[in-house]
Amino acid sequence: MMKTLLVGIVVLMLVTSIFPSTAEAEKNLPKINIHVIRINESTQKPFDSFNVEISKPEKAFYLNDNKLFPLFFTTIIFGPITVKATIAGTAEKVEFYIDNTLKNTDFTEPYSWKWDETVFFKHTIKVKAYSTRKTIAEAETPVFIFNIQSTPQELTKEEAIEILVNQVIKPSILDHTIYAFTLDDPLREGDKIAPWLPDPVPASVEKFPYLIYREITKTTWFFWIDDVPRGKFAHENRFVFIDAATGAVEVQEEKWWPVLNDVSLWNASKDYWNPDNWAYTNDENPPPLGSFGSKNDYSFVDTNIDSPSFGSEGAIVINGWSSGQTGEENFSADAFKMGLFWGTYPGFETAKVNPPDNNQSNVHNAFNETGDNKDVVVYITAHGGVDASGEPYVSCGGEKITEDDLCDMAKEHPNTTYKWVIDSCYSGNFMDSLKELNNTAKIITACGKNEVSYFDWDPKNDPNPDDTGSEFSSGFYEDLWEEWLNNPSIDIVELLDKAFKSAVAKDACAINNDTHPQVWEKEDSDPPLIVITNPENNSVIPVPYLNVTGWASDTVSGIVYMDFLWEWEGGSYHEESVFDPPAPELHFIITLEDITPGWNKVTVGARDAVNNYGTNSVTFFYIPEDTIPPVTTKEVGQPNWDDGYTIAPYTPIWLNATDEEGSGVHHIYSEIAWDPDENGVCDYVFEETVYGDAAEIQ
Repeated sequence: MMKTLLVGIVVLMLVTSIFPSTAEAEKNLPKINIHVIRINESTQKPFDSFNVEISKPEKAFYLNDNKLFPLFFTTIIFGPITVKATIAGTAEKVEFYIDNTLKNTDFTEPYSWKWDETVFFKHTIKVKAYSTRKTIAEAETPVFIFNIQSTPQELTKEEAIEILVNQVIKPSILDHTIYAFTLDDPLREGDKIAPWLPDPVPASVEKFPYLIYREITKTTWFFWIDDVPRGKFAHENRFVFIDAATGAVEVQEEKWWPVLNDVSLWNASKDYWNPDNWAYTNDENPPPLGSFGSKNDYSFVDTNIDSPSFGSEGAIVINGWSSGQTGEENFSADAFKMGLFWGTYPGFETAKVNPPDNNQSNVHNAFNETGDNKDVVVYITAHGGVDASGEPYVSCGGEKITEDDLCDMAKEHPNTTYKWVIDSCYSGNFMDSLKELNNTAKIITACGKNEVSYFDWDPKNDPNPDDTGSEFSSGFYEDLWEEWLNNPSIDIVELLDKAFKSAVAKDACAINNDTHPQVWEKEDSDPPLIVITNPENNSVIPVPYLNVTGWASDTVSGIVYMDFLWEWEGGSYHEESVFDPPAPELHFIITLEDITPGWNKVTVGARDAVNNYGTNSVTFFYIPEDTIPPVTTKEVGQPNWDDGYTIAPYTPIWLNATDEEGSGVHHIYSEIAWDPDENGVCDYVFEETVYGDAAEIQ
């Protein structure tokens, strides 16, 4: 009884010292400098469709979380206090703040948080409620508080997991598969944790990871909830921090896996799929530990099976994985298998970009190495995202390669036509830029603009549960082989198209409507290109036969028809050929025999699969080889003697030449010798050349 009375006297004295009588307050106000703080009027409004109020503490005097008596002007608290929030409507979560610093997040009713820390004087309590429709409501109240935190017993791992499950995960309303991970011990003061990349990634960031650390200031249980298991990154996940002393919960929504003290957590398959690391999962059929291939199963060594290169087609296979990232085994499987296929495909020059030599410079070099080919398939398997500027990118060797970077690499080789296959998150965003390139023929992406692509996933309705690697790429690889072996002469564009369609049918993510793989093909309005390499235009040939050589190309829809027209003075000849399946490139040799002397013209034509028709022509002249000399005649005028042997200086002489079976008379050459003293020796010789087939000399 005495103890209770003593407490009452102390409380009364404290209240009296803070709130003296009106006259006394007016007299002492300048001395004690105490201000009466009213609850913010803006928070005291009637409930609307969604609203929040602070139901505790009220304007009253509290001692050790108990309300002793009401106050009219403010709230005074001695000891800890349980802050309670009342919601009008349906809340997704409620956050509790002290002086705008988040202290706890509550996900279940009743929404409350016990404030127990060493704190004195005036502070502001604020609650922020989020509706299921993403509406935000706030309320706040100022208080005077005096409390010295007791030394509580730390939460055990099991107790922290219970808070995680009940307040954050809430299994009864969970509508998707998750995996929640935790460590054996809580984080301690001085530990640093961050997502591998922030969300969104600043546009200026070029190298990964980019770590913006949160430093732990008190003992905290950390949990990582992966909301898209088997998804490549970036995708939705949550960092959950539970105060080991108070049980206060804070949730951060992220897009990348956690990095603790510069070490990525649970990034390897052996760690991710180890049940010892799980705090919770609702997956009824998790894969058994050890069912994932080792990276050594898919060697990073260039295992290309050499095939003859015709210098016309090539492939670039890019594995973007780098140390510290998730998905090493899946990326390795993708790149190994795609490299094997294109390395085996006849006539393909294949460049492989594998870790650790897979940064932007290495990718650029691969474009240059294959840039002399007319057609190149570019395959990329990597983590991907969209930066703060809205530009999509893939991570290659710890460096960001954006859509602009890929476009610039392709633009350096304008005579090369590119077909793109990209398996990364949000890869559908690459469509808009790549299809604007003049030298892009086809684009395939594993998912849409706002979708995550997936590593191997084998639900009960998966058509190919024994596949390895990324879910889309594994089926795509299988179907490339199947379509090619069924039709070894198939056009590359048609091969990619057929493999895409059947791969989508095998993609468990597409079947379950989690992803929507994309395909785009350039509308073909250009006729086939025809190049005649022999003979040169307006050239002369000496023999009556000739091989007209060259090639025709149409890398978009392929060539289905070719013809040629041979014309000469007084006649012509036409011949045609049909090709099935369409051919992206054809080399031709047209043999001409019994060529008519004079001008000749050959026109080569080609039609593609969408009926575009193109031509090219060459003109040449056949002038037969002349081995018979012209026939010449001479007529001597008067005066002459000895049958024209002796003439006067003014006697005319007419020279004529004919070459009816040869190449014609070009000129007449004559010599006149003069022996004026008739001693048998010519003292003078006169020479003359006249162009044409007739000449008169004197």
